[in-house]
Formats: sequence, C-alpha cells, structure tokens
Amino acid sequence: MALKTGMKKSKDRLVREFLAEFGVLILGGLMISLLYANNLLLTAWEILLGAFGLSIWRKDEDLAFFAVGAVFGPLGEMICIRFGVWAYANPTALGIPLWLPFAWGFASLLIRRTSGTMTALLSAE
Repeated sequence: MALKTGMKKSKDRLVREFLAEFGVLILGGLMISLLYANNLLLTAWEILLGAFGLSIWRKDEDLAFFAVGAVFGPLGEMICIRFGVWAYANPTALGIPLWLPFAWGFASLLIRRTSGTMTALLSAE
C-alpha cells in the first residue's frame, strides 16, 4: 500500500511500526529479566536502548518524556519500596538498582510512541 497524501502513514507501515515497538518492549523486558543481577551491564544496556530510541524517534518532546519517566518512575518506586510494597533483588542506592531510571525513561518514551502508533493505526483507513 502506498503512502497516503500528506503526512499520513499507510496502515501497513503503522502495523510494522507497532510490531517493531512491541518487539523492543519484549527485548527490554527480556534483558531486564536476564541481566538484573549485573547492575553495570544492565545499566549500559538501558543507556544504549534509550540512546537508540532517542536517535530514531526525533521529536522534540521525546527527550522530555524520557526525562520525566526517568525521574518520576523511580521516585514512585522508591516510595513503594519505603512502605514495603516491594523490593528489588539487587538494589544499588535508595532501594533501586542503577539501571531503573534509564528503564523508566525508555518505557515512558516507548509508551508514548506506541500509543501514538496505535491511535494512528486505529484511525487509518
């Protein structure tokens, strides 16, 4: 299917984007599950994943979404940890692992991008 006129993306392209975003989500979760015991390696992975996401998604607000997620996600988790809701197996400081802010930052960015893709896909003709 050819691209529609203007800035609209074809339904096929939107499906491919959604599948790629979903694949990145699965890969991120898998890497956290496999590497959680090695904070430095997982932190490096999350930094690379965030840099990759910010390099391919070049909208001005993407960095803001990443930053807000990187700050408020771990802050919420620190509050929950303080009240005994859960605990991390390998915390670095303040009850959270070093990689967590980067994971939250990328997750926020990915949620934003995936929701935009899904909205466009559902309204595509």
